[in-house]
Amino acid sequence: MLPSNVYWKRFFNILRPAYIPPTRHALSTHLLDDEFNRVQTKVTDTIHTTDCISVISNGWPNIRGQGINHFMVTTLQPVFYKSIDTKDNQHKGTYIGEQLKGVVKDLGPDKVCAAVTDNAQNMKAAWAQVEEAYPHVTSIGCAAHTLNLLLKDIKELKTMHTQYKRAKVVVKYVKGKQVLSAIYHSKQ
Repeated sequence: MLPSNVYWKRFFNILRPAYIPPTRHALSTHLLDDEFNRVQTKVTDTIHTTDCISVISNGWPNIRGQGINHFMVTTLQPVFYKSIDTKDNQHKGTYIGEQLKGVVKDLGPDKVCAAVTDNAQNMKAAWAQVEEAYPHVTSIGCAAHTLNLLLKDIKELKTMHTQYKRAKVVVKYVKGKQVLSAIYHSKQ
């Protein structure tokens, strides 16, 4: 592990000889707990001081392939709210709807004005549950997801597919030439 790595210790010793880095045990116990509590307090305070928030939900498998639903909250500064391990529950609309309603309830239904998810059918079923329980909450499909799907469909059109292949050749050429690539990046 990094805290016990001889090169890591040597790095800190050269950088600042008087500094003694925390042990692996300290990092994984009280220091981690303290940082978690500090961040949780900041998130809670941010949500508490905001009048109108939206809940953003996205399900994704973790590195072991287990389903995880993530919830973010939009405030002036978006914050990560929580993740839920779906365990053996399938990503059905009823299950996701119950999770969304639970998050809305935890945050305070009077604060939540919208729920944002992708546009899949199971999400649309979840929207119906949320809107039934909380009529003032508007369910919205993710614009980026919609745009991604639209562009994917456009790319498959015969004329656009030809243009896409030509553009790929140009991009590959520019990336392969150091000067051209540098000029391109300087203009961005």
